[in-house]
Amino acid sequence: MAMAICPLAVDWGNVADWAAVVVGVGAAVATTFVAVLAHRTSKRATEIAGKATEIAAQQHGEAVKLREENARIIGRLLLYEVVSLPAHLSALLEAWEDGIDWNSPATITKGKQLLGVLDGVSRSLVPGAERVEERIHNLPDSIGADLATLIGGGRTLTEIAATIVPRVVHPSMSNGGRFGYKGDPADFNLLRQQLKWLLEISSDFEVEFRAFVGVRPSDASRPAPEAAAASGIQPPVQ
Repeated sequence: MAMAICPLAVDWGNVADWAAVVVGVGAAVATTFVAVLAHRTSKRATEIAGKATEIAAQQHGEAVKLREENARIIGRLLLYEVVSLPAHLSALLEAWEDGIDWNSPATITKGKQLLGVLDGVSRSLVPGAERVEERIHNLPDSIGADLATLIGGGRTLTEIAATIVPRVVHPSMSNGGRFGYKGDPADFNLLRQQLKWLLEISSDFEVEFRAFVGVRPSDASRPAPEAAAASGIQPPVQ
């Protein structure tokens, strides 16, 4: 029996071989394309990341510059208030100590002078600082923290005075025309110690604040008589 021979057998094998080659080439091209695309994507991502870093650095620099500008403006706004505070507190303390006989028990000797001090500390010691209280974070950390301490200390002083005022007995026929006190005389010393503490820290802060603002001390910057007048009291007569 004669064996049948397919004349296209060899041709079909060649087609299969060429198909395999084409597939292989296609896969290689696809791989190369993916690699090139990945490289371009990675390069673009690196460029974007670098640009983002540059923008972030620029924004940070602008934020720092804005904070420094705000701090400089706040410093100038509060300069006189901070510089005059030690003299103001010194006048208040001197008048307070002079208006009381500190021999136990402490008694009021100069009632009107005492009331003048109480009136002086019933108002904010640093009204300008309190008005910009929400912005003092723009100041350098140590300056802002110390200023916040002064604000808080002044408020405590006001609270102490508020407890003393209603307990002061004004002159009348029944008490011989003299001032008296119906509270604990230790209250007088409490206010005195608060004044002393505030005077101490305000004196140190003035030096620190001057250095920050860039203003050198001068004899005309802390006029005690003017500070006393601002407090609403008269300096005690020597």
